Amino acid sequence: MRSQTEISTEVSYERLSRLRDTGFRRVRPGIDNLSTQVLRLAGSRAEGCGNVRMLRDARTAELSVEWTYRYGFPGEQDRSYARALAQFPALHHLPPMQGAVRCGDGISGTTEAALLAGVAAWQRDHPLGRLELVEDGSTLVVLDDRPGFGRHEYVFAGEAAELLRYLDAPCPLPVLAARFGGQVHSRLADLRACGLVFTDAGSWVHVLPRQAPAYRDLRDPPRSRPSDGGGAAMFRPSP
Repeated sequence: MRSQTEISTEVSYERLSRLRDTGFRRVRPGIDNLSTQVLRLAGSRAEGCGNVRMLRDARTAELSVEWTYRYGFPGEQDRSYARALAQFPALHHLPPMQGAVRCGDGISGTTEAALLAGVAAWQRDHPLGRLELVEDGSTLVVLDDRPGFGRHEYVFAGEAAELLRYLDAPCPLPVLAARFGGQVHSRLADLRACGLVFTDAGSWVHVLPRQAPAYRDLRDPPRSRPSDGGGAAMFRPSP
């Protein structure tokens, strides 16, 4: 019989791993929404990027996640949902919500319809793709095969790999700019275009579940390997 437990959205990956090792297979972290603005209206201290981090780490730990997308909170705005919905396709490899539930007289009409369609697409596409991060010494290799993004292998080395490691936890843009300089804006834009990061309320986090290095020997050859067209490489072909 599979056990389940309620946890905080702030639980670390290490604790998630311990839960799995002690027999738990399903967690309920209390994820209600992926917009920090909406979460504040709901009285939650959680943040959108933190909730995505939880989904990512639960996927790495091979734990199922029970969560529901709640909406309709008084005072919420359409644009809060538009920003999150635009990034849903980049999250389809992560544990999908069980559904969406209205909680009050907030958004409706076109925005509500778009949210429900986005939830259905996430549930539909979740089994169809994969996105995985593999450690290869100081290099990070990302294996991507998701509907809407194509099939790619991304190789990150040097400062590009360090940026991804910074994004293992939600990180505010000013902190990233102070560490990596002005070029971080274009690098984050590239990562977002490839569906490798999530951003909300000025913070960023990567969406890459980790796999053991041995997994690289089992993968199929990639169909394409994007490069950045010169300069300091963010995506480089494997040797």
